[in-house]
Amino acid sequence: MPEISDSKLEYLFKRYVDGACTQPEKDELLGLIDQARFDDQLKSLMDQVWGRLSSTYQLDDEQSERILAGILAPRNVAERRISGIRYWWWSGVAAVIIVIIASTWLWHSRSRQIIQPAVTAAVAPSQTPATAARRGVVLILGNGSSVVLDSAHNGVIAQQGGTAITKNNGRLSYTGQGIENKAAVYNTIVTPRGGDYQVVLPDGSKVWLNAVSSLRFPTSFTGPERSVELTGEAYFEVAANSAKPFKVNAKGVEVNVLGTHFDVMAYQDEPLIRTTLLEGSVRVSDRKGQVVLVPGQQASLDRRVGGSIAVSNADLEAAVAWKNGLFLFHDTDIKSVLREISRWYDADVVYEGDVNGQLNGMISRKADLEEVFHMLEVTSNLKFTIEDKKIIVRHGK
Repeated sequence: MPEISDSKLEYLFKRYVDGACTQPEKDELLGLIDQARFDDQLKSLMDQVWGRLSSTYQLDDEQSERILAGILAPRNVAERRISGIRYWWWSGVAAVIIVIIASTWLWHSRSRQIIQPAVTAAVAPSQTPATAARRGVVLILGNGSSVVLDSAHNGVIAQQGGTAITKNNGRLSYTGQGIENKAAVYNTIVTPRGGDYQVVLPDGSKVWLNAVSSLRFPTSFTGPERSVELTGEAYFEVAANSAKPFKVNAKGVEVNVLGTHFDVMAYQDEPLIRTTLLEGSVRVSDRKGQVVLVPGQQASLDRRVGGSIAVSNADLEAAVAWKNGLFLFHDTDIKSVLREISRWYDADVVYEGDVNGQLNGMISRKADLEEVFHMLEVTSNLKFTIEDKKIIVRHGK
């Protein structure tokens, strides 16, 4: 009877919001959502949640459509449902669903000490890398000695020639004192799995380092150019100085700028070296050639094939999501997603069977690993098991 189904829809919806749905209940909920006769009731339920979320979380139409398709398309629901219901409402549905998945942002978390998402992964609490590991960001000084920045007190932590190195609440700054070094002195910042850091270089340029990355740079830029070396990933906001170009060397790719905002990814375990431009202009070059980027473009070099640098339109949100404290995936290759998760949660990934495809989703990098798994399982047919510090990935049955 309709009234029984109406009650069932409300029951299942509330179970989903509370993160308590079993997989059969999720399937049943999506089945009810797919029936047009429940539109009014479902809209009322969604409005109750969305009204409390919309003041703190926003998605534009393109983001909403992409995320909704990623969640519902595997069940062949999205195309038919969007065509039958006002799109603005389904934008809200998509946003609510993705915020529900990203349970660190749930409105009802204020009244619950901890959110327990419905995770089908077999997780032993004592073995779970539940939150991002932080084993210490290290600064290597010019004489080879090192400072663990996580445990260093705020204030001046070292002196390199005429440059004072100051730590202030998770950020490192280099300040010249009017004395130039006769010979260049280089420092290196190294971030571990689960660690990121920000540094203000001697010229005032700001750099955000992602996990498992290193940046080597002089403690003062005294020559005709400003040159740094990057392994891993970093976001740069370069101080403008037309008389002294800024260069980033990353695994054989050189990025030349005058003053701009851009992201460079050059991890050893990633097949692509990518430069994404947000503002200004950069020239990306290697031994085979060079390209000039305009804002919104991305240069990629595939080290597996040894080809030339390719230029494409960039997904800017996804490229810098890590800097903004997010995992954000837009039709992203599964293995690329899991490499990023592996670097942040200090866990190795093992695949059982042929695992491939694309993922969509968004969640805070402050989320527990179980919450990330919940998002991935909802938006794919993958299953995850944790054994010690290994993430075992397989297709769901």
